Amino acid sequence: MSALRHLRTRMHVNRSIPLLSRSMFCHFSLIATLSLGQLAAQAPVDLVNWQAENYPAVNGFANGQWTVAANGLSVNQSVNGQPTLFLSDFPALMTVVEGQITTGSGDNDYVGFAIGFDPGDSSNVAADYLLVDWKQGTQNFNFNAPSCSAGGVALEGLAVSRVTGIPSADEFWQHNDTDDTCSPLGQGLTELQRGATLGSSNWVDNVTYTFRFEFLGSRLLVFVDGVLELDVSGSFSDGRFAFYNFSQANVTYAAFTQATAASTEIYGSACSVGAPLALGGTLPVLGTTWSLSGSNIDPISPTALFFFGSARIQPGFDLSVIGAGGCFAYTNGNLGAFAAAVSGGNASYDLPIPSNPALGGSVLYTQMVAFSTATALGLVTSNGFAGTLGL
Repeated sequence: MSALRHLRTRMHVNRSIPLLSRSMFCHFSLIATLSLGQLAAQAPVDLVNWQAENYPAVNGFANGQWTVAANGLSVNQSVNGQPTLFLSDFPALMTVVEGQITTGSGDNDYVGFAIGFDPGDSSNVAADYLLVDWKQGTQNFNFNAPSCSAGGVALEGLAVSRVTGIPSADEFWQHNDTDDTCSPLGQGLTELQRGATLGSSNWVDNVTYTFRFEFLGSRLLVFVDGVLELDVSGSFSDGRFAFYNFSQANVTYAAFTQATAASTEIYGSACSVGAPLALGGTLPVLGTTWSLSGSNIDPISPTALFFFGSARIQPGFDLSVIGAGGCFAYTNGNLGAFAAAVSGGNASYDLPIPSNPALGGSVLYTQMVAFSTATALGLVTSNGFAGTLGL
C-alpha cells in the first residue's frame, strides 16, 4: 500500500478521501458538484436572440417572417415562401434538443429543422449541414427563374438530407443535386434517409408533434413522439440548430429545451512498458450508471485503482520521477481513488450518476492504476478517459 499512497501524493490526490467501497458512491452527487463546466440539463430555450435567415426569393415566394412570442418560448412563421430558417444562439454539436411543432391548415409543404447551419450559409458555396424536413403531400412543381433547375416531385414524408453549397429552390423541393448553371453539381441536396415510420406519411393540420434531436457530430438521431425515425452516421459539421420552413406558412415551434449530450473521450496512452493497461466505459447519462472497465491487468495485481478528477492533465505528468518510467498521470485525481477487484485481467467500476440537471455538462477525468512488475515502482497506468455528463 505504500506505493499506492506515494503515487496518490505525486498525483495531487486529496489524501482525506480513502479507498472507498462501492456503497460510498451513494454520496457521489455531493462530490460531483465540484466538477467543472456545469450546464443546466433540459434548460428551456429562449428564442429572443435567435435570428432569421432566408434563401434568395423566387417569383411569387417572399422571405419568411418569424415572430417570437413575448415570453420567448415560441415562434410562428407566417409566410408561404422560399426556404427560410430561424437560427439558434447555441452550437448544435453534442446537444440534445427537444420541442414541439404545430402547423395550421392552408398548405401541404415542408416544415422541419436544420442541424449544423452557420450564419450566412444561405449564400455560402461551402455550406455543409443536415436538413430534416417533412412534406405533407406529394406534389409536382417548377419554381422557374431565378431557379434554373428542372421542376419535379416532392415526396410526402419525413427525411434527412445533406445540404452542400447553395441549392436552387427546385433542389430543395426534390432533395436532389443537379448540374445547372445556377447551381452546379455539388451544390444541392443528397437525401440520406427517410423516416422509419413517417418516411411516406404526412403531417396533419393542427396536430402537435414532439421532436427530439441528439447530435453527436458523427451521428444524428431524430425522434418524433418518442419513436426513433432517423439515425444517420457520418462526418458532420458543427453549426447552429435551426427551424426550417419551405413554401409553408402558419407554423409554430414551442416549448423547446436544450441540454448537453453525454459523451466520452479516450486521451493519452497507457504505459509504454508491459501490456498496455486499457480503460474505457459506457456513456455517463444522468440518472443511470456509468460503467468503467479496465483490461490487460497484470496477473499479480489483485485490485485496480480507479482515479476520478475534475481536471485533465495533458500532456500527462511523467511518472518516471517516482520509478514508473514510460507511464503518465492524466487526471488530477482530486475527487477520489477507488479500488476494484481484478478477475481474469479485467476490472470494472460502476458509478451511479445522479439525476440532477445541475450536473449536465460536467466532465469527469478518470484513469486506472494497477500493480505490475514492468516498472520499478511496481505500478502501471492506463490511458485517460473523460466522461461528459448529460442526456
